[in-house]
Amino acid sequence: MREKVVLLALALVMVAGAAQARRLDPNEVKSWCKQNNGTYWPTSVGHTYGCLSDLLVIVCGGVTPEQKNSCYVGRQVPPHYHLPTPPTSGGEKH
Repeated sequence: MREKVVLLALALVMVAGAAQARRLDPNEVKSWCKQNNGTYWPTSVGHTYGCLSDLLVIVCGGVTPEQKNSCYVGRQVPPHYHLPTPPTSGGEKH
């Protein structure tokens, strides 16, 4: 049953791009992360925990009551390989 809930949350992300889902148990996140070659980080001081993978980022918990009972699930954005550079002034000094 828990795997179905995790898959449903992930399906929402694929459709919507990002979603705020119900709180996922740390063991659910850790298990999904391991199966998908992600990096899991455990909660520190009881605030956040999550997973960073090539597919998704999952961040659960937080400080406020609303954050503590939810997870953010989002897709990774491909990196920008070429950043724009300002035009040169041809040697003029300002």
